[in-house]
Amino acid sequence: MRQMLKEFEEKPTEEPGEDRLSLHGLSRKERRKEKRARYREITSTMTRRQRISYFFFCYKWHIIIPLVVLFIVTRISITIYRNTRPVSISYAVINLPDKEALNLEAIDEYTASIGKDKGYRIQKNLDVYLDPVNYEKEYNENPNGSVYESFPMECFNGYYDVAFSDMDGVTYCSGMAIFYPVETVLTRETYAAVEQYLVTFENEAGEKTGFALDISDTEFAKAFGFGKKLYLGFPGIKSGNITSAERFTRYVYGLDR
Repeated sequence: MRQMLKEFEEKPTEEPGEDRLSLHGLSRKERRKEKRARYREITSTMTRRQRISYFFFCYKWHIIIPLVVLFIVTRISITIYRNTRPVSISYAVINLPDKEALNLEAIDEYTASIGKDKGYRIQKNLDVYLDPVNYEKEYNENPNGSVYESFPMECFNGYYDVAFSDMDGVTYCSGMAIFYPVETVLTRETYAAVEQYLVTFENEAGEKTGFALDISDTEFAKAFGFGKKLYLGFPGIKSGNITSAERFTRYVYGLDR
């Protein structure tokens, strides 16, 4: 086929010059009719393989350009559709030891259990790493792209309903007021049912406040595959965040079974 194309490039078969002049002054309809007639005349003595090669030589851009446009439009349409679907849950995973070991199907099972799988999307961030000891050094090394700046801002804007974390992440998020006190997020009934799992920290007045829940021994945590003790925090306080956090907490602890 390459040889044929090369041959046609070198010998374009009675084109430019006189042919173009002869088409000048014709209407578009007449020009198309004349071109079709000439195409049939040129290919009439060709073999089937030669006709196919010549067709692609003459009309390759008529095929390629529409296909490229169709591909771009399709990709844009899919992206718009995905981004406009309602969110079933939005979560972050802090200080994930091994991304490959994480089982995201555990989240899929949750969304299916509440009837928010088909037609819904899940928002997630698996790349949040927070160090309560060395955060100042890490922030100073890369202040513009630092997660220490972007993650709190996302939480403040209500982007996440819940966050999974190790103890280092809980310590940092509690000290920096990224996690809200558990009692301000959950209903009284749910809070009373999970109060024994609270992870508490003392404030300056010596008062203990629960900023996270230990979910390490739950079926969900074991299926999730975090790899170490797992804690649940609440970084969003908007109405949608609270509704989702309440529903997810009850699911994790099996309070509605």
